[in-house]
Amino acid sequence: MYDYISGRLISKSPTEVTIEAGGVGYRLLIPLSTFEKLPNDGPVKLLASLHVTETEMRLFGFATAAERKAFDLLLLVNGVGPGTALKVLSSCPIQELSRAVIANDAQSLMRVRGIGQKLAQRIVLELKGYMEKLALAEPGLAASPGHKAAVDAVLALIKLGYTRLGAENAVRKAAANVGANAPTDALVREALKYV
Repeated sequence: MYDYISGRLISKSPTEVTIEAGGVGYRLLIPLSTFEKLPNDGPVKLLASLHVTETEMRLFGFATAAERKAFDLLLLVNGVGPGTALKVLSSCPIQELSRAVIANDAQSLMRVRGIGQKLAQRIVLELKGYMEKLALAEPGLAASPGHKAAVDAVLALIKLGYTRLGAENAVRKAAANVGANAPTDALVREALKYV
């Protein structure tokens, strides 16, 4: 419903801001990373995400498209609501979140207050493929060149008709055989043995 809110910054705190736009004051809940990018006053533009429940409507604001995308991806995980997703983004910079998910590092996510072992493992399991694509699309989120080759190999196998999970498992096995820094074509050829 809302793509962004652009207007004058009225007030801000580490968890929320108020922006006046068109004579209306919009209160947006924000992650700490967005707070750090905001000026003290003046014109601002935040990307928005509206969430409606039976009892309330909440508007969330983000400084970057990557933050909003990560927030939306976190909401796909069973057991993660908007409040939990905001906590994750506030406690874990998006680069760290991306690294933790891609590296199967559930332990890092457990440092976020309210995230236990099962939920951290679920986040890693359910978001791995999405975060790999986000890391490729966003400068600064991508990992090593070898990691990029592995992601490209997975995407190539998916285009050939294999499932994401099957492709990821095959590329993981292929990387163990030919090396993590092997080029994409070598990983694909080796991975075809395992799909």
